[in-house]
Amino acid sequence: MKKIFLILVASFLLFASQIDTERKIYDTIFHIVLPHKRPIHVWSDSEAMENMLRSLDDVVVVKKIDQADIAIITKESVKDCRCLLFVTSYRLLKRYKEKAIGGFFWQKGRPNLLFLRKNLQKEGIELPESMQQFVEDSL
Repeated sequence: MKKIFLILVASFLLFASQIDTERKIYDTIFHIVLPHKRPIHVWSDSEAMENMLRSLDDVVVVKKIDQADIAIITKESVKDCRCLLFVTSYRLLKRYKEKAIGGFFWQKGRPNLLFLRKNLQKEGIELPESMQQFVEDSL
């Protein structure tokens, strides 16, 4: 019984740690790609993502993608939008490679952050030196 309890507690702590990590990464990304925008209007196609985003300072979750400064895409759901796109999987990054500025996703238990240079340049976004290691020329 103790082993089951310890496994459940460890699982919960790892999950909570992953959510905190995601929260910090998204907060950093938003403030880097939209440095002069406050509040930042964010749209997502995922209710779970929306709930996590609501806990961020200077972020307002909007119901319509047309109202967003940046959209977080978790599934192939976007046909056309004028806002910045950011995705949550490598598969989606390949799918939206002409529009998405980057993606953040977990792979083999590790966080992966990628930005696409061509799309950053197209949007006039210049990342700080500390983020240059995450910029890719192609997939």
